[in-house]
Amino acid sequence: MRRAIALLFVSVSLAVPLAAQQQNTVAATSTWGGINGPPWPIIVNWSSPAPITFQVAGMPNQGYMLVNAPAGISVGSVPTSVGSVDLDLGLGYQVIMDGINFSTGTFLDALATTGAGGLSSWPVPISQNIYLGGMQVLVCNPTAPSLFSLTAASDVNRVIAPVTSGTTFVAVGHDAGPFNGLASFSTDGGVTWNAATTQPLGAVLLNGVAASGGNFVAVGSDYWGTAGEVYISMDAGVTWNAATTHPPGSSDLSSVATDGTTFVAVGYGNNAGQAFFSTNNGDIWAAGTTLPQQLNELRGVASDGTNFVAVGGNLSTNVGHAAFSTDGGDSWIVPTIPPQSGTVLRGVTTDGTNFIAVSSPGVFISTDGGDTWAPAMNLPQQLNQLRGVATDGTNFVAVGGNLSTNVGHAFLSTDGGNTWTGAMTQPYVVGATFLHSVTASGTNFVAVDQAGQAFVSTDAGANWSAATTQPPGVSALYGVVAN
Repeated sequence: MRRAIALLFVSVSLAVPLAAQQQNTVAATSTWGGINGPPWPIIVNWSSPAPITFQVAGMPNQGYMLVNAPAGISVGSVPTSVGSVDLDLGLGYQVIMDGINFSTGTFLDALATTGAGGLSSWPVPISQNIYLGGMQVLVCNPTAPSLFSLTAASDVNRVIAPVTSGTTFVAVGHDAGPFNGLASFSTDGGVTWNAATTQPLGAVLLNGVAASGGNFVAVGSDYWGTAGEVYISMDAGVTWNAATTHPPGSSDLSSVATDGTTFVAVGYGNNAGQAFFSTNNGDIWAAGTTLPQQLNELRGVASDGTNFVAVGGNLSTNVGHAAFSTDGGDSWIVPTIPPQSGTVLRGVTTDGTNFIAVSSPGVFISTDGGDTWAPAMNLPQQLNQLRGVATDGTNFVAVGGNLSTNVGHAFLSTDGGNTWTGAMTQPYVVGATFLHSVTASGTNFVAVDQAGQAFVSTDAGANWSAATTQPPGVSALYGVVAN
């Protein structure tokens, strides 16, 4: 039945007056990525990370032929008695699969049929930017006078967004021994991870990481917890070097944040909270001049671009406290109304309007740059510890877990942190242990856990899945950030 190919590409002599473009019909429909017309031909720009699905629908047990034209589409290129070929044949064509003539000689020919259900569906994984060209299908159609029908043509272009600011994730922690700090990076939304080629090996434990303009700053401590450590990456987490000067007199650095110009690191030591600032991308550090005495332990810090807010508490009384700075981390002010937390506050974030701080358990909100705080009104009952919190600018996600069972939980808020609900698919369902940190880029959230694993949500924290390739060689992860 070579005549089928002739019908499709050569036999202009069979032409009859037809419409200028070929449409999908009930008996002969083909789509890529589920995209149909009108208008026809169909333009498909596929940017999802998921495979693009090629589908043929019609009557049961219809054989079909899929043809590709590298030059793309051209409306009414070849009018025929079975429809209009809307392919640009200037660069030739290729039969991809042929369930009519079985001309390709591959196993695909036998599969090119709509089957008993009248539907043939193929997921096509494509991991790079590529123009696939024009695609059109010829379908056996016993109801048509010629026994064949053409589907609409599709112009298929695979467009994967380039790696830009906001798409590189960096996670930090340590190995299982001989106890070195480790960093990993992901450029695909946290799905797969690579180890940094030059690691921050001088630190035993890396607790936190922040980023600005492609530069990453990670903080932690030495083996004995007596000296704070800072490491810098200027190439999106691939290589790391120690800061020229570590924060003077620091003991254990817990967290770091930036307003885009200044980095501020906080921690604790010698029974006192500690805060340090750097105005040259984390390379040289100075100590803050004042810090409230109520804070003998600092665990988290965040900036809204104007104020820095640090949270922690008093270890001896186990009471949570906060402080804020309006001068880039040099001096710190006690809030007029502090967060009334019965435990030390562990993490803080901001959407530029609200600061949200979390404890174990508890959520506190400040709408005035950290000066006054109020508790959230509704908290899920199943959590007993919160360690990290992040926002995509609209939604807040808090992570932690249950210490007694060592399972990871995530909770989300869509009203500025006032009320919270548990994730529909919790991270522990896909293997998460206690979660320490979370970050956001767009609507993607990435959380990291006690076992050195990363977990991803692409729907603002509602559902979670484990990374397909986990950060290599890591025993525990304590910080993660997107840039």
